[in-house]
Amino acid sequence: MMNRKKYPALFAFVLSVVALLSCNREELVTNGRIAISFSTGDLLTRAVGDGVVSDGGGIAIDAGVPDIVVALADRTKTIVAWYPTSFPTTPLNNGYTSEVYGTPTSTESTVLISGPGRGTYTAYAIGNSKGLSETKLNALKAATSIDDLEDIELEVSGDPAVPTFLQSRMPITAKGSITVNQSGNGQADLELLRPVSRVELYFIDQTDEETPLTLYELEVKIYKMNPTKGYLFSKDPDKGTGDLNNLEFTGDGLELSSNPTTPTLTGKLVFPSTAPEQTLGNRYYCDISFRVEKKNQTYSSSNSATYTSYEYEGLPIHDYRSDDLQFLKRNQLLKINTRITKRGSEHDVSFWFEVASWVSRTETIEFN
Repeated sequence: MMNRKKYPALFAFVLSVVALLSCNREELVTNGRIAISFSTGDLLTRAVGDGVVSDGGGIAIDAGVPDIVVALADRTKTIVAWYPTSFPTTPLNNGYTSEVYGTPTSTESTVLISGPGRGTYTAYAIGNSKGLSETKLNALKAATSIDDLEDIELEVSGDPAVPTFLQSRMPITAKGSITVNQSGNGQADLELLRPVSRVELYFIDQTDEETPLTLYELEVKIYKMNPTKGYLFSKDPDKGTGDLNNLEFTGDGLELSSNPTTPTLTGKLVFPSTAPEQTLGNRYYCDISFRVEKKNQTYSSSNSATYTSYEYEGLPIHDYRSDDLQFLKRNQLLKINTRITKRGSEHDVSFWFEVASWVSRTETIEFN
């Protein structure tokens, strides 16, 4: 009886050893190849020419090579490969190689990384890296782990119209998981997105008068939608860091158009943020005020008899479902639309909001 019991135990032991050896052999698959395809999203215009990447609407191509940097990390969060191979401060010496596949374009590129074995990896990519300040570029080069990458912050300092991380082009980033299968192949399609959001104002003249409507002393304030810092790569939750300021627009003597596709003022860029907590929950809200010249009067800022003032406070900002906007995310476009019509002796004013992905391309960049 004792001998009969030994054989099943011995057989189970042999099976476990075989399984262990098989597992190790699969884990040690080498010379794998990962293909990572990058795009800049479904832009309204796909024609992105040289030097027109200032707002992140495309991938910069320098001397025929795309300005893309890729870091590949394994499941221990350690960076095991780079593209370009020579990019990091201390180049890795593990035999991995990387290259650009085919002819890159301003909207699409593919990077090949050879060498990773079977397993799951995370790719972190940044397009238009030359738009980073020297300090942030050095931090990217010195990164050795996922934590190092996700801790890189962008910030606005000095002239607010020229942030330190925007030299001639806006960085665009992406991250995603890649699995190298048993045959040694892995593939991912990643969309490079701007690390900031854009806010635009639309004041639409629907008075049907011969003389275009003109706004004076225009002021728009969106409360706590302007963080002083943000992250280069998305985090969870993906929101800004540092002080949370108000986002403000001002203008005077603005002649309006009936065309709702033209922003009244230059759009502004902000880092992703979370709506401030209010009595009814988390939401953004804004104040809007302006003056309109009275009929048969010549506007004078010092004479209230020449204009009518319009002031609106605490307007909640909604998304497309009419729900309070809870988060302003990277690469989002927030439109604040103000329609002005005339009924009787005063103008009728109405508001609506649009929140969508930022797919249009414009060359004007301005931070609040």
